[in-house]
Amino acid sequence: MTAETANDIEPPLLSLRSVSVDFSPGALARMLGASLVKAVDEVSFDVRAGRTFGIVGESGSGKSTTVRAILGLESISSGTVRYNGVDMSTLRGRRRKIAAREMQMVFQDPSSALNPKLRIRHLLAERVKIHRSGEYGNRTTIVRNALDDVGLPHTHLDRFPHQLSGGQQQRVVIALALISRPRALICDEAVSGLDVSSQAQVLNLLNDLRDDRGLTIIFITHDMGVARYISDDIAVMRKGVIVEQRPAEEIFADPRSDYTKTLLTAVPTLPRTYGFTEV
Repeated sequence: MTAETANDIEPPLLSLRSVSVDFSPGALARMLGASLVKAVDEVSFDVRAGRTFGIVGESGSGKSTTVRAILGLESISSGTVRYNGVDMSTLRGRRRKIAAREMQMVFQDPSSALNPKLRIRHLLAERVKIHRSGEYGNRTTIVRNALDDVGLPHTHLDRFPHQLSGGQQQRVVIALALISRPRALICDEAVSGLDVSSQAQVLNLLNDLRDDRGLTIIFITHDMGVARYISDDIAVMRKGVIVEQRPAEEIFADPRSDYTKTLLTAVPTLPRTYGFTEV
């Protein structure tokens, strides 16, 4: 049996089936005639372990709402989210905490995810206390290893977040996520606020983590160039609906949706010197 065949047979790590998220308008909006808003409408996809699944779309397409629904941060109106074969809505107590620990979020703005009053060592040590309390006595080693994992020198441990560049801050956010030893990282526009050089460094880091640790990555972006660089599979979203979903190389070689074709026309040519593949 080939590796590809085995991967096809193995159940997905994450599976969405007909997931919808509805937002009810406020009282004043209802008086003015506003109706229910379907932010996510019957979305289904599978994410295989050890692969990067890109969700691409413009602002307001529903991609961020989709991942918030996966994490339980938005209520699902209908449909199911299964993690490791188990319906997430059935998880309670310790099982829910384990699932939350195994799926870690990397947000768009790293500065908002880092307490500006704490040094980097204290931010990381606090995460050890939350997710690996039994190893708290070994926190110094764990914290140093976390910085090693994301390619930052130990001298950064005594710095405050504002003393780091945007790319370095995002590496710290990824280090915080890694401390819980997750199986999946969910990255919501994680490089959109960075310059091209820093984008490439963070994307290369994520690729290395996926390859070295078998991490699964769900990567949300509006940028088709970034999606092509990091994704194995891509779902293109528009107005809460997936309009196209296939392996990345197929979408770029032969886009079928007119919306996908429109997104592709906006892709800039990215310098090879930064490690990106030109589109």
